[in-house]
Amino acid sequence: MHQIDLDLLQTAAVAVISLFVGLKIKNHFEFMNKYCIPSTVVGGIVVSIFLSLFYIITGYKIPLDDTIEHLFMIIFFTSIGFQVNLFVLRHILRPLVVMVICITFCIIMQNMVVLSVAYFNLSDPYLAITAGPITMMGGEGLAKIYGPILQDLNLEHGISLTRGMATLGLIIGALLGGPLGRFLILKHKLRPDPKVLEGFLPRRKDKEPDNSRVFERIARAFYQLIIAMGVGITIYQLLKQSGIVIPMYISTMVSAIVIKNMFKSSKHFEIEVREITYLGGLALSLFLGIAFAELELYNLLMLKPIQLVLLILQLAVVVVFALCIFKFSGKNYDAAILSGASLGFGIGATPSSISSIITLNGKYGYSVVAFLLVPIAGTIIADPINSLIIEFVIKLL
Repeated sequence: MHQIDLDLLQTAAVAVISLFVGLKIKNHFEFMNKYCIPSTVVGGIVVSIFLSLFYIITGYKIPLDDTIEHLFMIIFFTSIGFQVNLFVLRHILRPLVVMVICITFCIIMQNMVVLSVAYFNLSDPYLAITAGPITMMGGEGLAKIYGPILQDLNLEHGISLTRGMATLGLIIGALLGGPLGRFLILKHKLRPDPKVLEGFLPRRKDKEPDNSRVFERIARAFYQLIIAMGVGITIYQLLKQSGIVIPMYISTMVSAIVIKNMFKSSKHFEIEVREITYLGGLALSLFLGIAFAELELYNLLMLKPIQLVLLILQLAVVVVFALCIFKFSGKNYDAAILSGASLGFGIGATPSSISSIITLNGKYGYSVVAFLLVPIAGTIIADPINSLIIEFVIKLL
């Protein structure tokens, strides 16, 4: 296989192109705005179609640079840490416990669905589990791990089949998470809790913003982000040496939370929350642009009919899972956003969840709780539980 490697700046340029394409398309179709379809997803899919067609026609693959995608993700989640005050932290325990329980039951149900269908239809059980929690709750991360394992277990095209299912799940989760969240918000007439948002974007002491200091504030925000990321990466490295492995963006987010709450009352070190939020939003848009532009859509051509049937069944399971999270997390605004995001990582991956959250937040109001819980639930909680159950299921086959 031939390939044309794009460097860091070229990958960033592809991300920007996908953003502009998505915005242009979304502006021409009102239903996309109405039903909260993320423009980053639309644009990224268009670019990924072009790159996939280029590969099919020429045989040349154009992989994007993972380094800058990872950097944008770290910047975004670090910015989220600066938005979290202690009042917000007091409101995450209940939905966190609910998500742990619901995630565990969802993974078990996803396994039961694929194994039941495989048994009654006499299908290859290894083919069936490519449409289970490996690619649904696990997303592309676990698909890359277990695809080669399934292929070694004599599943023909195991790598392409698992990546194809993960890709399709990622797209469906991103497209349906927003509409589900919108439905719950409108049906229950929900609005963000002003107490939770207190301190999120604090008003400045001066009545009118001092535009002469705008570049100074942006610079300070950028430097504060760098400090928090530097401290967070150091924590990540120390934990890793101790045998504790967590995603790097979680450690940088925690670092920002600590810095924010240590200095929020300081007269000598003002946290530029508003500007940090803008920078984080910019990084998020570029991260999502890359995440959806790099989808290998040509793997969809390898999917089997039984996988598509299983996908429909899994979608029903995940919708129930998302609605349970809404009901047991308090049936408030944050619970509605979490529900839409849960559909994203229940059948897709973290980019699906985040794209749904940012679209719903832009239309109905901000949810710090959702941005805080989704990466924790989708990686630290879901992946270890999922891996343990998958290993058990594979040994049974």
